[in-house]
Amino acid sequence: MKKIHFLIFATIILFSVYFVSCNPDDPDGSPQPVTDPRDQYVGNWTCTEVSQLFPTQTPFTVGISLSSTNTSQILISNFYHFGTSENAIAVVSDNSVALPQQTVCSMAIHGSGNLETATKITWNYFVNDGADIDTVSATYIKQ
Repeated sequence: MKKIHFLIFATIILFSVYFVSCNPDDPDGSPQPVTDPRDQYVGNWTCTEVSQLFPTQTPFTVGISLSSTNTSQILISNFYHFGTSENAIAVVSDNSVALPQQTVCSMAIHGSGNLETATKITWNYFVNDGADIDTVSATYIKQ
């Protein structure tokens, strides 16, 4: 008799664990992916800049990668055509990007951008070389 009670009890426990573990985490039953909002920015982009100080330049490539030290930051190499070994730091908040005041290649930069589509970012930023302030609008198209 004890074996029957034990088997019934064990069966109830097993079914309870099974049903509890199968409950969806989300009310609509779909799994919720864990994504980093910065991921959509990562890659190589063709940059076209319109400057107030310089004639329109030939488009050039910039690279965007994730910061390994800050989970809200991305690194933009070749920003303002500074070179691939130079990085500007930007802070991502969903589809908006802030370019906080910083110095890259001895020039003060700051501005902002918006991820318009999965393949297009529009930017407005300022570059100060100590003598002149360049006002730039740029478009990045994902390669």
